[in-house]
Amino acid sequence: RGEAVTVTTPCGKRIWHVPEDGSGKNPYGRLFVEKLRSRGHDVRCLPHRNVFLPDLRTGVPDVVHFQSIEPYLLPAFSPDSVVRALAKGPLFLAQVVFLRLLGVRIVWTVHNLRNHERHLTRFEWFHGLLFSRLAHHLIVHGEEAGRRVNARFRLEQSSGKVATLFHPNFIEAYPAPVERSEARTRLGLDPECRLLLAVGQIRPYKGLPELCRVFSQFDVSGAQLLIAGEAADEDLCREIEIHSGPDIELRKGFLTEEQVCLLLSACDAVVLSYRSILTSGAALLAMSFGRAVVAPRLGCLPEVLGEDDNYLYDPRSDEGLGRALVACATSVDLERMGHANAAAAEHLDWSSAVEQIEALYGESLGRGSVRRSSRS
Repeated sequence: RGEAVTVTTPCGKRIWHVPEDGSGKNPYGRLFVEKLRSRGHDVRCLPHRNVFLPDLRTGVPDVVHFQSIEPYLLPAFSPDSVVRALAKGPLFLAQVVFLRLLGVRIVWTVHNLRNHERHLTRFEWFHGLLFSRLAHHLIVHGEEAGRRVNARFRLEQSSGKVATLFHPNFIEAYPAPVERSEARTRLGLDPECRLLLAVGQIRPYKGLPELCRVFSQFDVSGAQLLIAGEAADEDLCREIEIHSGPDIELRKGFLTEEQVCLLLSACDAVVLSYRSILTSGAALLAMSFGRAVVAPRLGCLPEVLGEDDNYLYDPRSDEGLGRALVACATSVDLERMGHANAAAAEHLDWSSAVEQIEALYGESLGRGSVRRSSRS
């Protein structure tokens, strides 16, 4: 799960957290900021702006922590426009160079190797390569992610620039789970079926049309598939709706924290049918609610989920997904698997994660004494 790090000096750094999710759709950033503030740090949350140096008028930070660099590289409304990207990318890197000249330390949490929609991937890679040289630390959420980030950005694995820290849970981000029967009643769902849930933004990289097709082709009798989330792509929703019927339902719309809680409380298992992935917050969400997961052996998923308490499959064929769905739909062991996932999620707490991040900030700034020990 990474390394446990003990910091032996006082904290209290000035931190920019960018780009901030102004919509509040992702609880990761909110919990990240809350925990840092609770430990005495002055954290400013900056929404995405192509030109962010004017914020220095309010003071020079000690650390700028980027959760994503994609918004600073790819044009928002014409993501395949090379001309606009050629203006954005160098502008972004020039500002980062200026921050470094001021003595600001740069940290980047690498959640994805490339943007999910595959826009201008060579351009994105090149600027990511340069940015990885400017950053003092890159954080990843798994050993496999560390290997792939080192390879993609041609970093020496022995340099210590890439830090492997576990992905924290989402237990504090949502209301407490409710009884399954109550959740199904409130959602208008069949109280008796085996309910498999795909939850979150409806985007191409999640492989939802393929999931629906495989679910229809294999004998998953007695099970229902519910896809719920905000539609980022209406054409994709129409592909999914082709398969809609008594056993497959699509519910479009932004999900509040209360709705997410009800959906996770109502389901028997969560399905993650990614076409590609590096790190999955959805896997931690399912574990936080004590649910078994169907997922491909991609990225960090095998490290996070493990084979014993979830249904992992080979993503290279429909056969793997189909067999995993059937096994999950007919299993008598889901409750035990869910309890095991919940217990594992409890150990992935935010307080420990933030302590490790603080240690990286301290190392970047060259302050204090840091003591490392292995974490089981």
